[in-house]
Amino acid sequence: MKPQRTLFLASQSPRRQDLLALHNIPFQVIPNLLQDEVFPDTLTHIHTHVKDLCHEKARQSKAHHQGLVLTADTII
Repeated sequence: MKPQRTLFLASQSPRRQDLLALHNIPFQVIPNLLQDEVFPDTLTHIHTHVKDLCHEKARQSKAHHQGLVLTADTII
């Protein structure tokens, strides 16, 4: 049997925490370590920007935590 890896949630969103808890998924909340969230002047491909932003947040957080890092983003 594989050892379980820790799931780190790089989000302060109470809703994301509730969703994981609702499904009995153990996790640890960590701060989003991405320092600057830069938004391009034109957002013609918003879904690509959100995906890239999440990947960068995960990459920054993964450098400081051993395990799985879950990130998400919401654009309003």
